[in-house]
Amino acid sequence: MLGKIGDARAVEPLSEALRDWGLRWAAAEALAKIGVPAMESLTAALNRYSARRLARIWDKVWPMPWEDSHHSEREVADLQRFFAICAERGLGLIGWW
Repeated sequence: MLGKIGDARAVEPLSEALRDWGLRWAAAEALAKIGVPAMESLTAALNRYSARRLARIWDKVWPMPWEDSHHSEREVADLQRFFAICAERGLGLIGWW
């Protein structure tokens, strides 16, 4: 709901929700919908973990549809760089989610 509203005032509570495993994915989705004001929080959340650990988490949350395939550390590192560039340039992720 907070993401649909698009109000930047929701960034702080949603950023806190990123720390809760039960709320993490919904909070990230809502932050992505808010766009530019949320980019710093999303970037910080991605950088909290190593690319290796994030790749393992990603495999559990969104497994690859074919057998014996996994998300790579390089994919995660690329995503981390992408989010950092978006945050630096004031770009959001509207429509990507």
